[in-house]
Amino acid sequence: MVACDNTSSISGCSYSGTSNSTLVGIIVGCIVGVLLLLLLIFCCRRERVLKVKTEDEETNLRRDSIAKIKDSVDAMRDSTALNDMSNVTKGVLKRQIIDQLVIKKVQDDGSTGETAKKESFLQSLSKSNRAYSSFAAALSASSSSKVQFVDNDDNDVEKGDTTDMKNEEETEEPVVVDRRKSNAMARSLSVMLSSKKEDTSKCYLCLMDYATGDEVAFSKNEKCTHRYHKDCIVEWCMKRTACPCCREEFIESNSL
Repeated sequence: MVACDNTSSISGCSYSGTSNSTLVGIIVGCIVGVLLLLLLIFCCRRERVLKVKTEDEETNLRRDSIAKIKDSVDAMRDSTALNDMSNVTKGVLKRQIIDQLVIKKVQDDGSTGETAKKESFLQSLSKSNRAYSSFAAALSASSSSKVQFVDNDDNDVEKGDTTDMKNEEETEEPVVVDRRKSNAMARSLSVMLSSKKEDTSKCYLCLMDYATGDEVAFSKNEKCTHRYHKDCIVEWCMKRTACPCCREEFIESNSL
């Protein structure tokens, strides 16, 4: 506090009162403490936010890695070169693929315009268990003797009385065949046929049954006997050349 006397000189004035330096130091210390506290709170909060963000980033990284793996698998299945092709190039490629296929139309009777193949002897016998067992029994009881059939009109055959031959045949005992052996052979052959049996009434790519008027495509490769809708197999062959079922070449890869 400053006090002056009645004189007008400056020397007559003197400074009085306590120093405020201690108070200023306390105020500055409080301000610094508050700032440090705020900084500490900010750092703790930031660390917590970063921790949560790190966990989220790890989760996102896992998801991204899984997505990348799926994308890589899809990239392996779908050729990137195909996606970069122009429509004109794709059209030319489709034409080249179609030229290598055997295409038939489904008729009203369900056939594909080909001459219907006759069932094999074993498949026809498998429809009847009795006939099939008889066939297996005949196989097990067959001997090495060769049976020859002779025409009755042949001049070298002496025509005589056949009564004794009939009586002799009637007196012969039938061949006894082990039933268990015949049944076992029948079952084994039946399993062999059923394992090779395939459903040819539908396309294995779209899983739709063939309808009248559908275009069905076959491979010129004799090792592959599968058939598909033309549009389905053309899209398939634009990315890969092997048959989806047997993995045999459905079209020639070197000709594309």
